[in-house]
Amino acid sequence: MSKLRAALVRAARTALQTLIPSLGVNIATDWSTWQVTLATVAGATLLSLAQGLLGALPEVE
Repeated sequence: MSKLRAALVRAARTALQTLIPSLGVNIATDWSTWQVTLATVAGATLLSLAQGLLGALPEVE
């Protein structure tokens, strides 16, 4: 698996792992807006992608 593909897969997983609990908090508390939720997911996804591209990924051999 190429480094870019591995980083994209990891970033997509991070996006889902951030989105699911963020939606739960948003629905349960109603203190957050959808824009905050989406901004949080986008930030986590971009950081994960950058970390995957700049660092070593165990998926790439």
